[in-house]
Amino acid sequence: MSISYLFFIALMLGAYVSLADSDNGTTATYENDMYKVIRFFPRSAPLFYTQGLLFYDDETLLESAGLYGQSEIHLVNLKNMTTTRNFRLSSKYFAEGCDLIYINGEAKIFQLTWQERTIIIYNKQLIPIGQADLPSRIREGWGLAHREDIEDGKKVTNLYVSDGSNEIFVVDPITIKVKKIHKIYLNGKPTNLLNELEFVNNRLYANIYTTSKIAVINLEENKVERLLDFHQLTLKAKQELKLSGMGGKVLNGIAYNPQTKRLIITGKKWPFMAEVQLKYEH
Repeated sequence: MSISYLFFIALMLGAYVSLADSDNGTTATYENDMYKVIRFFPRSAPLFYTQGLLFYDDETLLESAGLYGQSEIHLVNLKNMTTTRNFRLSSKYFAEGCDLIYINGEAKIFQLTWQERTIIIYNKQLIPIGQADLPSRIREGWGLAHREDIEDGKKVTNLYVSDGSNEIFVVDPITIKVKKIHKIYLNGKPTNLLNELEFVNNRLYANIYTTSKIAVINLEENKVERLLDFHQLTLKAKQELKLSGMGGKVLNGIAYNPQTKRLIITGKKWPFMAEVQLKYEH
């Protein structure tokens, strides 16, 4: 058996075990009854404080990164994990969720800011073209997504905004006015700290801030239908970052690709993104 063949076998085994890491003597398989991690996308420094994440095209993500003095918006190439079109915000802003929508055929990108409550609007090339204030009813900017809804028999695009409470605000993307408020519950109790948002087949997925869980929300019934627990991914991030505790580096960031029907998820300052296949259908 040649040395080159043995080297090839070693490489293949290395690729296989990349989805099973040791943590305190245990093995993480990154699979349960609800999902399976397909592969990881390693990230190198600088790592970003991910606040918003979505697919820009099939091979590119749009990412909003937070923290004062570090907030920006950029594209992430999934083939090599490089960032392009980086636009750095003024240090007075703490960036939050972002979304890409089409209004009358024109692509616009919305980026929330935290306590500043300013919405920064870009064209598709990530060039700023305007600003707006969040409605006074929304106390802070956290997560952002959109959906096409039927209103008075017509199809309209609405923004969905979270503010860290259990409320999801339906906002007109043109007038920036609140049209409706959903109060979300799990087993009769408010589900607070709803953060980054993403629609998947008419269900709203929301990171629950400070936890390793993603809530799957039925807006028609204002309830959490199921919780996805990504505790093992949090342990992987903790291990790779060599942390004694997670601090603010928690799970955050959900992007859904309707072509592959898979999610990309990550966390704040995490050294990887994960591609996830769901095992259920809505």
